[in-house]
Amino acid sequence: MQQFFHHLFHILLLLVFLIGILSLKKSSIFFKLIFFQVVYTCLTTVVAILYKKYQIDHGMVVNNMWLGNINLFIELSIIFYAFRIYLKESWIKKSVTIAYLIFVSVYALTGWQQGFWVILNYADLTSCFLMTLILVYAYFIVSQEKNISIWKSPEKLAIMGMLIYFAGSIPFIAMWDYLITNSPKVLALLYVGINYTIAYIRYIFVGIAFWLIYKNAKKQIISS
Repeated sequence: MQQFFHHLFHILLLLVFLIGILSLKKSSIFFKLIFFQVVYTCLTTVVAILYKKYQIDHGMVVNNMWLGNINLFIELSIIFYAFRIYLKESWIKKSVTIAYLIFVSVYALTGWQQGFWVILNYADLTSCFLMTLILVYAYFIVSQEKNISIWKSPEKLAIMGMLIYFAGSIPFIAMWDYLITNSPKVLALLYVGINYTIAYIRYIFVGIAFWLIYKNAKKQIISS
């Protein structure tokens, strides 16, 4: 079952990537950064698959945790930067910078204490909490600026998709240490049930946002 959801996620990522290419020329800097994050996730997914195959073929213990930790840092760096550009007020730009520095500090500290061969769940939890706050504010701002349905607003869709993902990840990551020690089977079940579901929602919303950008740009060309 986990393999099925895994492959389905890969297909979804590929579709979002392809739709993102269509919308790239007409995208704002914010959406270009979001697309870059999608591209990066696609590349690291391929690397993770190839590295796992290499480990299995050579009789090694499969451990991609270090790759996940690198991915966490780079992916969050891109997203923090995207929202620092997107949000206009100087105080919120500074707040996003401070939030990013807090994340980097927790990431470095937990990496130094635990090593990078285990999941840095405290850094992950910190990033999810901080991004949730930023995304709630960003959605509030875009709702004031654009009084239209979420299904007609690329910004609302992308922000809501990420908000569902980061906010939804908090309870799961908070329970990580307890579950991995006391109930690894429940952890594996929750990983499939929660992590994949909110990841699907995130990238489906981002994919629709890319499609709306492309569709709106095409309408403008036809009308002109």
